[in-house]
Amino acid sequence: MATWKQIKDFIRSNYKLQEDEGDFFQMLFELEEDRSQMIFVQKIKSEAGDIWVQISSPIGTIEDDEIDDALEMMNDKLCGGMVKIGERHFVRQNILIDDLSPEQFVTLMQIVMNAADEMEQRFIGNDDN
Repeated sequence: MATWKQIKDFIRSNYKLQEDEGDFFQMLFELEEDRSQMIFVQKIKSEAGDIWVQISSPIGTIEDDEIDDALEMMNDKLCGGMVKIGERHFVRQNILIDDLSPEQFVTLMQIVMNAADEMEQRFIGNDDN
């Protein structure tokens, strides 16, 4: 079982942060082929009071005529799904903090990041999102 303090300490100790607001972190990862991917980590509290960790990564704006293809592509991914915030689409996964270890956090973050980068390559093409 992890606490939000343990997750925060782990993130701060192991990653270079673009932004650190205590309950929200932003990190940029360099990937192969001169690509990069942004990751957002946030503490979320449910209506029942449970603490969740949300990991999201931007894809960009997927054209309306490609949304069905993008949703089909998400069907093959281990992470939770795709959401739209404003005009941009994101890959996002939430996990109950009680079920999370540092190792699981790293694995989940990589799954979200890789899914977002793959979708960005296919539907956006460039790496500017």
